[in-house]
Amino acid sequence: MEINKELMDRLLFNARISLGEEEKEEIMRDLEEILTAFKYIDELGLENVQPAIHPIEVANILRRDEPREFSDRELLFINLDTNNEGFLWGPKTRKSQK
Repeated sequence: MEINKELMDRLLFNARISLGEEEKEEIMRDLEEILTAFKYIDELGLENVQPAIHPIEVANILRRDEPREFSDRELLFINLDTNNEGFLWGPKTRKSQK
């Protein structure tokens, strides 16, 4: 694909951007470089290669303790008035419709 003046004017019109001639020329050169880089990637033949979403392992390094099951349910409900047979009842989020 060739980036020419007509294509550049169409892109700027669609993006609702107005630029001077010098800025247009600079952006056209940048777009040509970007397309050239993508051309090299296309030549590598990576059609059957799965993308590497996280090539470096992402781990939560700030958490040092291990999660464990909390077994004392009564301690959770000690300060709540809304305990009903082991369940926590919260306020209604919307009024019922009549």
